Amino acid sequence: MYNKLVKKFNINTYSMIKHGSVAVITLFGVGILFGIKNIMIAFPIALTSTVMGRQNFQVKTFNKAIKIILIDLVIVLTAYFSSMNIFWGIPINFFAIFLIMYTIVSPYDLTFYKPFIMLYVFTQYAQVSLGELPFRILSVIFGVLIVVGASYINRVNERSILGKSMEEAFILIYNQFKNILKEEYDHTIEDKCSKIMRDIAYKVYVTRHRRYLTTNLGKVQFQIFINVEYFNLYMIQLYGGIKNLSISKEYVEKLKEIVEAIIELCKDNIEFQTIKESTDNFIRQWSKGEEYHLEISLILENL
Repeated sequence: MYNKLVKKFNINTYSMIKHGSVAVITLFGVGILFGIKNIMIAFPIALTSTVMGRQNFQVKTFNKAIKIILIDLVIVLTAYFSSMNIFWGIPINFFAIFLIMYTIVSPYDLTFYKPFIMLYVFTQYAQVSLGELPFRILSVIFGVLIVVGASYINRVNERSILGKSMEEAFILIYNQFKNILKEEYDHTIEDKCSKIMRDIAYKVYVTRHRRYLTTNLGKVQFQIFINVEYFNLYMIQLYGGIKNLSISKEYVEKLKEIVEAIIELCKDNIEFQTIKESTDNFIRQWSKGEEYHLEISLILENL
């Protein structure tokens, strides 16, 4: 019954559990540590968790966390001053909401400003005294740290799932290269690799991984998936070239070595710069000649 409801309404249970957990932890944590008056901060924090889940906190994590904390502190202090007097509170509210909506933006997420608006409204409405203000500030910092931690864990989890699929695809391509050098071709390997790429595309589109498409990182990764599939489909042409002697085994051997290096890179056994130099050397040596040489060189360059 439960599974039918989930499928019928396309409910993202993982997202519900993740963001709900952030809200519950913030609710009880803030209530216990910083007082009942600050409990309502759990609601904008939960919305912040939803929005920040589309951001990449694996790059400049500390800087991004500090930036969000500073923005929230300015919002809390502004809301506090606007609540002190109704006459200067009205213009302060007007300009504060205007500035939040038009300055706190993300080019890949038009809803980025919403949790900050909610934080301002909640903290402005639930007034605190000057003596209670430090606890409110600490509660906001506490909530932001929970959100950043949850987003970081989520990104690491997604990376491990998608990264493992990529490694499996390259291992299949590597095995196909070994077959081609023996003048053999295994269509089951091609089908398995294509299935892995289709499964990744499906994950990206219909599950929580679809949020990858709203970031630069996601667009780059999705483009990599497409190029891996192109690479897989070109194997049959390489096999045909080996059979009719239009492609040298040296060319295929060099490609196999690059794919082997990519597999080692997926396992973190070599540095990116090493494989980049090998790929650049290959492109310079083999990009001229047959049309498929250029096509494969372009695929490698995109990878």
